[in-house]
Amino acid sequence: MEFHKVIILSAPLPTIRDNQHWGDVANLRNCINATQKERTELTMRYNDRLSAFCHERNIMFIDTSPILMDSKTGVIDDAYLNPDPLDRHLKEEKYAAIIAAQINNMKVLEKGQSSSKQLGMHSLDMQMRNNPYE
Repeated sequence: MEFHKVIILSAPLPTIRDNQHWGDVANLRNCINATQKERTELTMRYNDRLSAFCHERNIMFIDTSPILMDSKTGVIDDAYLNPDPLDRHLKEEKYAAIIAAQINNMKVLEKGQSSSKQLGMHSLDMQMRNNPYE
């Protein structure tokens, strides 16, 4: 039986802005009182726990949060938002480029290692936080 490598991707940062009341999902979230910053912090905590889970089980983990984050505002960088304000999904081309670059980086790092255990999956996630597409 052949097994395929499992790679877990972090949850993307929240894209719905505070006081945004248009769009199907935004309308459904009217009853949620948390700000975008608070939802972003919750997502970051979730991704940290997911990273720890993966590290404990030696599963590769890609954390896109540090790349997507605008360090000045503490929420997702506008550059990654869909140009359609009614579409809460990330800009596909940019997000796909980030993920592809990180997967390719994993392949390069693995070639020099004798096993994935020696690679240190948690540290791998830390090494891949630079975005070559910015």
